[in-house]
Amino acid sequence: MRQKLLFFGDSITEFAYQPDQFTTGSALNAIYSRKLDIIHRGYAGYNSRWGLKILPKILEQDGEGVVLSTLFFGANDSCIAGPQRVPIDEFKENTLAMLKLFQEKNIKVVVVGPALLDRPRWESNRPEETKMGYLRTEEEFQKYGQVLKACAHLTNSAFVDLNKAFIEKGGDDWRELLTDGLHFSGKGYEIFFDELMQVIKDKFPQYSPENLPSDYPYWKDVKADMSNL
Repeated sequence: MRQKLLFFGDSITEFAYQPDQFTTGSALNAIYSRKLDIIHRGYAGYNSRWGLKILPKILEQDGEGVVLSTLFFGANDSCIAGPQRVPIDEFKENTLAMLKLFQEKNIKVVVVGPALLDRPRWESNRPEETKMGYLRTEEEFQKYGQVLKACAHLTNSAFVDLNKAFIEKGGDDWRELLTDGLHFSGKGYEIFFDELMQVIKDKFPQYSPENLPSDYPYWKDVKADMSNL
């Protein structure tokens, strides 16, 4: 069985295969072609509470062969109000519980922190949610991101600091990294992909593409008697 990478998270993970722009999911499939199978499990609107609920089922159904996974929740948990909100202490508990589930199956994890929020743009795109008080703030994004970073450190997992990366690489044009104030544009997904691959190379080099064998030989190397197939 070919080894697998589980691509697990909320809407930013679910939307990572949009056909009209660069996306992290499609790029992962390309770079790991013939090396790792990408198992795409993204759930728009989900928080860590719901993620923890479904993760055992995902691992039961699709976990065989998974050696590496992303874990990307927090943008919804950090809502100030509404059904998606998860208090920060529970968020930490949920994250550690999910990391424990991965560790029990010897799966390495890359924890991903929330990026940036263009609050005026987001609220203008979501007037009904804004009216009901389902608000997000950059300050909460950063608080929940720091919790994720701490959880990664506690469990010897890797961490992708997208907040820092978007600030550094986006510069004055950082809003171009977002489509609606929250979700990523092609440029945003490209930063996500680059940061993810660098962290994998640094923390889990055994799963960096250049260190993984390809399935079956290159066509020019196929023997006439096909004995190496």
